[in-house]
Amino acid sequence: MKIGINGKSEKILNIIPVMKKLTLFLAIVLISLGCEKDDNTSNPTAGGDEGGGDAMVEVVNPGSYFPVFPGSWWTYTEYDMAYEWIDGTYTLTGIDTSETTDEVSPDYLPHAYITNGEIANENPEEGYSDTVMVPFFNGEPIYRYSRVDFKSQAPESYELYPFLSENVGDTLETEFSDPRFDYLGPFVVVLNKTVDSQNDSIIELKRYYSPGFNGFFIDWYTYKKDVGLVSHYTTSTSTNDTVYARVLTDYEVGE
Repeated sequence: MKIGINGKSEKILNIIPVMKKLTLFLAIVLISLGCEKDDNTSNPTAGGDEGGGDAMVEVVNPGSYFPVFPGSWWTYTEYDMAYEWIDGTYTLTGIDTSETTDEVSPDYLPHAYITNGEIANENPEEGYSDTVMVPFFNGEPIYRYSRVDFKSQAPESYELYPFLSENVGDTLETEFSDPRFDYLGPFVVVLNKTVDSQNDSIIELKRYYSPGFNGFFIDWYTYKKDVGLVSHYTTSTSTNDTVYARVLTDYEVGE
């Protein structure tokens, strides 16, 4: 089912804040796990039926605010602002634009991840999570509103970390963090669940670090029900100006 936004892209673009100062080099790294069956996350024998018959494998369906159904795609325009120090102030001197597309695998795919590396190395039948069927978003398995991330503590293991929640006020641990440095971040907070100018339900999130530790920028995300991510802005904590933007321009959500 194709759901276009022709006629609405102008409204989306109009929400870009005034862009004035500073340059941003910020990369949000998505750890791609399970693009292929490898030694880290996929167990080629898990979920099988020793008798040779078909095993019942759970299907993990996407959440409505991140509807990564098989065959879906989203196209975005990205804006990277360049600034220079001119006459005592940072002045916007250029905007680099590019187009990117996020894609979902054509089908749900089987996936399991290591929960105990020591056991998994000795016995490939154990030490893994149960195999389930999940969509792969840009080559990465998605468990509703969670991603798989490496937990760098012995024994080697992986865990599910949420990147989105429908509960206002939730603070999400979106990636592994050494408990000794939890106070540094990153922190992701569900700020609001409301409706936009088109009366569509949206969720707004804020991602930030502790001041003094990469705390120079704040990321703002808006997810729309039955659409997905519609905008991502990065602002400078020193000037409050937008230095990066990613805005949805077209999409298709599969069934």
